[in-house]
Amino acid sequence: MRTLFIFVLLSNLTFAQTETNPVSSTLNKNHINFNASWSIVAYGIALDYERLLPSKKYNLYSSFSIGAGLTEINFFTIDQYFVPTIQYGIITGLESKHHFEVKGGFSTPLNRSPLRFDDFDIIPNLKIGYRLQAPKESFVFKTGVGFPDVLYVSFGFSF
Repeated sequence: MRTLFIFVLLSNLTFAQTETNPVSSTLNKNHINFNASWSIVAYGIALDYERLLPSKKYNLYSSFSIGAGLTEINFFTIDQYFVPTIQYGIITGLESKHHFEVKGGFSTPLNRSPLRFDDFDIIPNLKIGYRLQAPKESFVFKTGVGFPDVLYVSFGFSF
């Protein structure tokens, strides 16, 4: 009986040490994205850098991103703006390849013709959308709606 007890105890300790899923199922933490956006009277392109911070407690990611873009507004006159942005967001789903994301932040549109800093404004921005990125894959696709952009689409890579 004592031999059986020791055998069961040692076998539980031995088999409990093996990990059932040795591959980590988290997203890559650094992203570079190329964005194109459209609204009723404006369109633009942008390049963003994004950093993800996972939270296993809540099954989501925190997202910090900075970027810069060019926007053209065609409303009675044609105005071009250089737009630096900073955003914070939340992305759902740690282990899925389909994600829901919500981001909010601030933009500072600067008139490009000529580049002037005297008409300095800070406007809020908001994005709500879908994100396609499989764990440990480098391709990122995002699309959604937002303010000041009505529709946006983004392609990028992660590392």
